[in-house]
Amino acid sequence: MNGERFLSRVLVADGVVSGLCGLGLLIAPGEIANLIGVGSGAIVAAVGLSLLGYAGVLVTGARGPGARRMAALAVALNVAWVVGTAIVILSGALTREGNWALILVGDAVLVFALLEGVAWRKTAAWTPAVGRS
Repeated sequence: MNGERFLSRVLVADGVVSGLCGLGLLIAPGEIANLIGVGSGAIVAAVGLSLLGYAGVLVTGARGPGARRMAALAVALNVAWVVGTAIVILSGALTREGNWALILVGDAVLVFALLEGVAWRKTAAWTPAVGRS
């Protein structure tokens, strides 16, 4: 598999997983908030909406000349998510179930950050041919 295809597939996979997580959070925000120890379902719903937006941006930007830029943005945002996860867990604000949920999601996010970083690196020499038929 060439670097461009790998990059595209990783970005789309991240987008699909993020979108599914966002939908899950929007289906039952109140119940999820109670389970993980967040005070309001509105916070859970806001995270769900944000994930849906992120997913749309990733899938839309997964192909073409902007894919490398999209991968760099995805790596930065995924690393920020993992750092935020650590901060929330260390703050003690969530239930034990909430901490475990964040750890599991954070692991998946870290894997996507690593895959997107590898894909970004594999396409470092790639420049799209403009005007070629």
